[in-house]
This record gives sequence, C-alpha cells and structure tokens, in this order.
Amino acid sequence: MAMFERFQNLLRAGSDGLSTDAVQSWSEARSLNFTHMPEGGFALGGMLLGRPLRVEYGPPARPFIRGREISARAELALDTAATVVLMNRHLKLQLTEQAHRFYEQVTDELQTVTEPLPEEMRWVSMYRDLGWEGPDPAFWARYAVLADAADTARYWVDDAMVARLMAWPEGGVDAQTPVLLMLMRGKTYLRMQVPGKNPTGSVLHALELFEQACAQAMALP
Repeated sequence: MAMFERFQNLLRAGSDGLSTDAVQSWSEARSLNFTHMPEGGFALGGMLLGRPLRVEYGPPARPFIRGREISARAELALDTAATVVLMNRHLKLQLTEQAHRFYEQVTDELQTVTEPLPEEMRWVSMYRDLGWEGPDPAFWARYAVLADAADTARYWVDDAMVARLMAWPEGGVDAQTPVLLMLMRGKTYLRMQVPGKNPTGSVLHALELFEQACAQAMALP
C-alpha cells in the first residue's frame, strides 16, 4: 500500500516535478475548471474576479522560453487603450539584441526577410522603458516596465505587485528566468518559463501574481 501511494504521488507530481494536485487545489478554491492536457500539461478555465480566464501549462509557444511555459489571459474588457509590458531585464536584453539583428537583416539588400518580427521584439522598440521613484533599485535592476502611458504603468505596477515580483519562492524563478506581464487591448496576460527547481512553488506564485495583476488592472481609474 505504501509503495502504491508513492507511485500515485509520483504520477501527480509529473515528470517535471510539478504537483498538479497543488495547482488543482488553487483552481478549485477559485471555482475554476482544471483539465489535464497532453504531454503532462494542464489548463485552467472559468471566471476569475468575474472575468473569463484561461491558463495553460505545457510546451513553450515562444522561442525565448525553454522547457515548460505557463501562460494566462484574462478578458477584463477594460476601457483603456494603454499598453504596459513588464519583463525581466535579462529577457529585454535578449529581445533587444534579436531586434537589432532583425533590423540589420532588413537593411541588408543581400538577404530576404521571410518571417514577421515577433510581437515581443516590437515592444522593446515601440515603448519607453520607464522608471519612477518608490521601488527599490534592486527592482529596476531586475525588471523593465515598457509602456505608452506612464500614469497607467505606475498605477498598475503598484507596491504590492513590486513586492510579489521580488519575492519568488527560493530556488525557483531567478533574474534570468523569462517573465512577462502585460496589460493591453483591455486584457491582462502572463508568460513565464517554469524553472526546473521548485516548479510548483513558482507556478503557484505566478498564478497569485497574475490574480493580483488582474485585480489591480480592474481598479484602474
């Protein structure tokens, strides 16, 4: 019986070490539907804070994410055209370098561009890298906030969000882990690479961060 229970726990944890039981408990506490997906993935769906939510965990959909990705989208129907993108600076540096190489390719008459510029690369070119007094310098060293509306960015990325972004569970997400939080088109989005160490704690922290980001977005003046 003890061996059977250990085998069950291994299956619930998954080959990547993520405890789907813990994620399912988080979703059930918010009356969300939990669905197992192929390749050890899962999806969450339902209403969060009274708005439609979709969360997916599985193979990455972006080339800058390796291993496993967790993504989320909340249809908040916000009455704002503002765009705010928060990402870790390590990722911003990578995207900026890739964008420069892309533009060099465009201007080189000997080469032909066959693929469109990925959306994330456009962001680092289109939006200002903001900063303001309040958050600790360690926050600005780790994260970049890109936006076309400074007031909206300052309101959305408030002290509570800053604190949560700087308090990832030990051994999981670090300064090099790709993390993206977005407010655009009246919706909020999350994309994050799930670390190999402490994936369960990192995923739960990301879900709580996203929930907090949604609540703050809905409170925008």
